[in-house]
Amino acid sequence: MHRWIKKNSKGIALLNEDGHGIRYVFDISDTSSPTNRLLRLWEIQEEDYPEFIEMIDNKYDPFQYPSNALGEIIIKMAEVIAQDNCQDYLSSLIKYNLESNLEYLEEHEIQTLFENLVSKTIAFEIINRCGLDTSLYLDEQDFYAIINFNSLDTIGQLGMTCHDLCEMGMQDISVKAREIMIRTFAKESQTIDNENNFSLIQPKQKEKLTSESRERLSTNTRNKIILNKNSNHSTTKFNQNMPYSHSFKLNNSYTKRMKSFMMIKHKTNIKTSKEIANRPIQTGNILVRTWKSGSYVLTKAVHGISHLWSYGTGLIILVVITLFIGVFACLSDNGGIKSEIEPLSAEVLAYEETITKYAEQFKIEDYVPILEAIMMQESGGKVNDPMQSSESGFNTKYPRKPNGITDADYSIEVGVKTFLDCLTRAKVDNPSDTENLYLALQGYNYGSGYIEWAVSNFGGYSKANAKVFSDMKKCELDWITYGDPDYVPHILRYYHFSSVDIVIVAKFQVGNIGGKPYWSWYGFDHRVEWCACFVSWCANESGISDITIPKFSRVEDGIQWFKN
Repeated sequence: MHRWIKKNSKGIALLNEDGHGIRYVFDISDTSSPTNRLLRLWEIQEEDYPEFIEMIDNKYDPFQYPSNALGEIIIKMAEVIAQDNCQDYLSSLIKYNLESNLEYLEEHEIQTLFENLVSKTIAFEIINRCGLDTSLYLDEQDFYAIINFNSLDTIGQLGMTCHDLCEMGMQDISVKAREIMIRTFAKESQTIDNENNFSLIQPKQKEKLTSESRERLSTNTRNKIILNKNSNHSTTKFNQNMPYSHSFKLNNSYTKRMKSFMMIKHKTNIKTSKEIANRPIQTGNILVRTWKSGSYVLTKAVHGISHLWSYGTGLIILVVITLFIGVFACLSDNGGIKSEIEPLSAEVLAYEETITKYAEQFKIEDYVPILEAIMMQESGGKVNDPMQSSESGFNTKYPRKPNGITDADYSIEVGVKTFLDCLTRAKVDNPSDTENLYLALQGYNYGSGYIEWAVSNFGGYSKANAKVFSDMKKCELDWITYGDPDYVPHILRYYHFSSVDIVIVAKFQVGNIGGKPYWSWYGFDHRVEWCACFVSWCANESGISDITIPKFSRVEDGIQWFKN
C-alpha cells in the first residue's frame, strides 16, 4: 500500500501461515503516506441503498424478502450463504469436535448451531462494514452459541468458515460499492470541468448557451412524455442493455469461480488430512507431529480471525472473550440415569395425600410419583415451599422470589399447576412418553421458555442442549448459575419407569464416554469392554430384565441366548 507506520504505533502480532515467525498488522489510522496521498476506502451512501438491495435481490434470489431496509436484506443474504455452503465445512467440524461442548450434541444439533452462528457472523461483518448500526439488527444473544466452540480445533474451523463465506458476501458488496464510487467520481470530475469551461465564456455567450440549454431541456421533456404514452417497452429494452447487467454477470461469474476455488481448496485439505491419518504411526515422531499439528491449527485459527479483523473488530473481541469463557466452562456430565432408586424422605411421603389431591383435581393423578420425585429434588419436603414454586407465574398470593411462598399446601397446588402447564407445552401423552416427559421436567426447572426453545432449535430435550440453555442464560442475565442442567437425571434418582421402551433408555445415554455407569452397575470395580453390560443395563432400566432379556456381560453369552 506504500504507507508508513506512525511512530509509537502498536500493531497486533500474528503467526505467519507457515508457522514460522510473526508479522504485525496495524490499523489504517496508524499509517500515513510519504506523499500525503489520500487513501480512499469504499463506503455506502444512503441514497445508494436501493442499488445494493436490487443487486442482493438479483444475486440471492429466490428468498423474496419484502423489505426496503438494507440491514435486513443483508441478514437474509447471510442466511442464504450459510445454508448453501456450511455443509461443506460441517464434516471437518464434527470430526474434530472432541474436548468441546459440541462433542455432546448430535449432528443435526451441531449443524443448526453452526449455520446460525456463521450466518450471524457474516451479517454482522457486512452490516458493520457498510456503516450501518449493528445493534439495530443483532445483539449479544445472537452469538451465545459460540461458547460451544471452546476448543482449538472447533474455534479454528469456525474462524476459517466465517472467513471464507464472509469474503464471498463482502466481495459482492465491495464490487458494487467501487462501481458506484467510480461512477460518482467520474460525474464529479465532469461537473468540475464543465464549470471551469463555462467560467471562461463571455457573459453574452453564457446567456445564449443557458437559453439554448433550457429550450433543449423543454424539447426533451416533451419527447419523453410522448414516448411514455406511445410505448412502455422502450424503457424496458433500454434498461436491459444498461452496463449494470453486464457488470452483474461478470460479478456473478467471478463469485462462482471464487466459490469453486474455495471448495477445491477445502476438499484438498480434507483429502490431505485423511492421507496423514492413514499413514503408519512411528513412535519417535509422535511428539514432533503433535506439535506441528497444534501449530498448524493455531495458525489457521489466527489467520482466519486476522482476516475478519479487516472487516470489523467487534466480533473479534466477542470471539476472544467467549473462547476463554468456554474453555473453562464445565462440560455436561457423562453419567446416565442412576440405576438404584433412592428412597423418598419421610417429609415428602407426609405430603403424598396433598399431592394426590391436587393431581386428581387437575386430572394428572398418573404423575403423582413424578411429582413426589420433583419435591424430593427441590427441597426434600423440608421447607415451607416444598415444590419451590414461588417464582412460578401461577403464584398470585405470595412474592415471586425464592421461598416467597410460606404455605406448603399452596406451594403444592402451584407446583402441580406449573407441572401440568409443562406437560401441556411439551405435549406429553402419558408417563411412559419419556422423551417429552424429560422436556417437561427440565422446563419445570428452567421455566416454560426452555420447552419452546428446545423444540424450536433441537426438536426436544437432550442433556447437551440443557447445558447450552443454562450457559446462554448465564451470559444473558450475567448470573453465576442458572437452573440445574442435570435436573432430569437428578429427578430420575427418585423415580423408576416401568416397562419403558429399551430404545428410549439407550437413546438417553448418547454422549456417555467410558461406560462407567454400566460396568460398575454390573459389579466390576474397573473398566471392562462394556457393550454387553450396556445392553443388560438398558434392559434393567426399561423393566424387562430377567423377563425378556437376561443379564450378561459377555457378547458371546448374549449371542447364544439370542440363538436359543
